[in-house]
Amino acid sequence: MASQDQWIAIQDSETQTTGPYGRLGAEQIYQFGEFCLDVGRAELWRGNERRCVQPLVLDLLAYLIANRGRVASKDELFLNVWGGNVSVVDTALTTAVCEARKAIDDNHVNQWAIRTVPRRGYRFVAPTAEGARV
Repeated sequence: MASQDQWIAIQDSETQTTGPYGRLGAEQIYQFGEFCLDVGRAELWRGNERRCVQPLVLDLLAYLIANRGRVASKDELFLNVWGGNVSVVDTALTTAVCEARKAIDDNHVNQWAIRTVPRRGYRFVAPTAEGARV
C-alpha cells in the first residue's frame, strides 16, 4: 500500500498532491457505472451504499482509474501501489485485482471495468467521469 509519506506535495495548491496515482486533487472523485470512488475520503460507494474495501484494494483501484485507458504493468503496480516492496509476489497482485473486481461487481469473465491484458498487466476500461459526487 502506498503510504502518505511517499506522496510529494505540490506547493502551488494545498488541494493537489502527486502520488502513486498521478496528479490527484484531495477531493478527487471518479464515477463509473453505478460506482463512485472518493479518493480523498478513501471511500467506494455504489449508489447510497458504502462498500467496505481494504485500503490496498482502494489504492489499486484508484491507480488503475487514474491511469485508465492504458495498460498498467505488474511492475508498475508493484512500484506504485505496493511502494516497490520487493517481497510482494504475483499472487498478492492477483488477489488484490480479484478483490477490486468484487468490490465493483466485476469479475474475470466479463471484465466490464478492469480488463486483464495477458502477460502485460491490467487496464481500467469503464467509462469514467471526474468531479463531484452526485
